[in-house]
Amino acid sequence: MLLGIIALACLQQAPVFEPGTRVLAGDGAAGEGPAWHPTQGVFTSGRGGICRLTPKGESVLHRPNAGTNGLLFDRDGSLLACEPVLKRVTRTKPDGTLVVLTDSFAGKPYNQPNDLTVDAKGRIYFSDPRYGPRDGMEQRDSQGRTIEGVYRIDPDGKVTRVIGREVQRANGVLVSLDGKHLFVAFEVMPFDAVPVVGIVRIEVDARTAPADAIERLRRICEEYHGDHPVVVDIRTTGGQRRLRLGPAYRVRPRSEEHTSELQSH
Repeated sequence: MLLGIIALACLQQAPVFEPGTRVLAGDGAAGEGPAWHPTQGVFTSGRGGICRLTPKGESVLHRPNAGTNGLLFDRDGSLLACEPVLKRVTRTKPDGTLVVLTDSFAGKPYNQPNDLTVDAKGRIYFSDPRYGPRDGMEQRDSQGRTIEGVYRIDPDGKVTRVIGREVQRANGVLVSLDGKHLFVAFEVMPFDAVPVVGIVRIEVDARTAPADAIERLRRICEEYHGDHPVVVDIRTTGGQRRLRLGPAYRVRPRSEEHTSELQSH
């Protein structure tokens, strides 16, 4: 079972932290991936490496230049880490020995391994999105389309892609306690579609929309690369316009008049 978790940002939200919350490690020490160890403290990805908040409350740089993101201790006390900078997943044993678990799939390097989780059988699941420039992505399907999915590393070292283009930019991952469900937080790009959606329909009233609405729509249209058709109905001062997104179509904005033209390239 795959559950997509989509976070929507609101203009007004309740405070995230309780009153009196203290910052235990600042200055960029705790940007990602907290992992707790019963005697060594809390490990985080930050300052370009792995930081550690000791049981005494001291923040120290544990492993410089690690380039990590998601961190997690396994049952043996080894530190598992996604290393997006080096495009790999590693295990650091209690004695400090670093083992590369995987740095490629089907002979191609990963995008940016991001987060990981471990099930009761010791299998490691990790996500592999791509942030920033998208040129040079080598994880692709048989049709040459980019993949930002989820992979599983078995105890014997075998790596399997368990989720491909079913999601876009898979990020946080978590296995349920009973091992029956894999929860995946993934990003849905504006106007993009997941396979359960046959068609996406958007309505925009350019007559009352903010002045930059059409310009923003144009940028989103240029970045659209989904598999499903998207229909955009635009109400303008010149009447109703309909746009069916595809590789040959764009929106040319005239935001000063709150109107738009459809332009075929």
